[in-house]
Amino acid sequence: MEHYFLYICNGIPTTEEKHLVLEYIQTLLPQPEVLCHISTEGLLPQLLKCNSLYLCVLNSFIKEEEIVEWKEKNSEVSLDDFILDLLENVPKEQDIKIEDTSQILSSYVHYLADLLPSCGSHKLDVILNHDILTSLSSNEEDIQLTSALYRLFRWHGAHTTIVQPDRINDFNFKKWSGILDAEFLNDKIDPSLSAVVWRGSLQLSHLSGTQTDSYPGFQLRLDVFENEILLDNSISADNETMFDENLILSPILSIIDECNFSSIPFYLLLPVSFRLSITEPNMFNEKSRKLLENLRIKSGAALILRMGYSTVLNKPKSDASLSSTKWEKIISSRNIKFPDICLPCVDKYITLAVTRSSKSDNIIAYPFRDLANINAELNFFITDALNLKPVSTSFEGDCEKENYTDIELPYLSEALFRSLMNKMNIAEKNMEKYSGNCSLSDDFLQLLKDATKHSENFSLFFNMDSYKLFCDEIDPADWPERVHLLHKQFQIDEDKKNILPNFLHNLSPQLTEKNGILVYYLFS
Repeated sequence: MEHYFLYICNGIPTTEEKHLVLEYIQTLLPQPEVLCHISTEGLLPQLLKCNSLYLCVLNSFIKEEEIVEWKEKNSEVSLDDFILDLLENVPKEQDIKIEDTSQILSSYVHYLADLLPSCGSHKLDVILNHDILTSLSSNEEDIQLTSALYRLFRWHGAHTTIVQPDRINDFNFKKWSGILDAEFLNDKIDPSLSAVVWRGSLQLSHLSGTQTDSYPGFQLRLDVFENEILLDNSISADNETMFDENLILSPILSIIDECNFSSIPFYLLLPVSFRLSITEPNMFNEKSRKLLENLRIKSGAALILRMGYSTVLNKPKSDASLSSTKWEKIISSRNIKFPDICLPCVDKYITLAVTRSSKSDNIIAYPFRDLANINAELNFFITDALNLKPVSTSFEGDCEKENYTDIELPYLSEALFRSLMNKMNIAEKNMEKYSGNCSLSDDFLQLLKDATKHSENFSLFFNMDSYKLFCDEIDPADWPERVHLLHKQFQIDEDKKNILPNFLHNLSPQLTEKNGILVYYLFS
């Protein structure tokens, strides 16, 4: 998936600001040193890959005749050099009026927005330096830049970050944060968070099917701290792998069920963890915060979420329905109504189990294996239960010890067992061994013993007598249709708090008619 970054500052960024922005961008991208230690087998490979990286830097000295475009990172250039070079090569002389700054910047922002691909095919981060907000806050013309940035947030899914190392309590910044649902960035960056996987809203459909509740402002990021317990040094990821197909993610995560997390068979979960969080300070999405608090309080509860996605061969083009022309028509109309965000078409789904971490108060999402491929043959090789354990054969401390391994398999049906026998080319004359008098797990273990004698593919199992086999008694087809209490237990009152009052209006005692229309538009 492509990742776009837009950085806007007032004048020339300082050395401290450059390195802070560089470090922040690095944390949002897949880190090879992290991915190579995390088992991602069975996970959609494009989910943790960045096909292309684009960056554009704008400052208050930029002129109308300058050429502005998304700069793509070349594979031969390091990430550090690419970012620092663009931050360094900004206009360094101011020969325009301050009142023209907002108009010029807003025109460039709209132009860049028109170049973005369609919804769901990219991630967009807007990074605002604190000085650009301070310089424009007393000028009524900054309403134009506000409009452009609000378009990126509302239509293009932009995640806005305000860089303000020493101004965390500045009231003006909190106003901007409220409008753009932005978070603050100071000199402390959470080292436990890595690549951004998804951003969007959680959606809960009522049992009647006629109404849905939306909880905006969420994001999924790879959690380095939680994944430490799942590190596998034997796995090396090829982080330079490129994919012919382009990934498209739906910005909606559907809440489809709730259950006890301990009731989920462990083998259904992939050994990788994502953190589900909301933007901070998150004054805009109070009900999203309440949803997370409910999940933290309900110890052991898990939400089952579904993420839609699709893959396309050609790079998605810009969406004409989200153009600058369309935006101008909307804000200039007196009959203002927000258009629905164009949701991408999806034909596949990723299922996630979301629960409170046992290691922290964070909310963690565990992706499921593809249930269409869950069977005993697959899980015999990928299960994480293959752990050698020394066990005493007697209560005497000096007795000899033997190693054995518990192998936990999914539900094993009679039909699946017969299919496995055929795939392992068990001769007809040997089939009488599997009379059905014993349990299927015992039969399957005997099947593996025979296979080790005739196939090099099973050379891993030198002594099958040291293994104990256990099969789940629950058919995956019957899971997770166990509980349907989500609507009643997670019903949250919709406290629609408008945090925008008087912000834009108070920028100037006299607003032009056009600006007044935009204020009405943002407030409605």
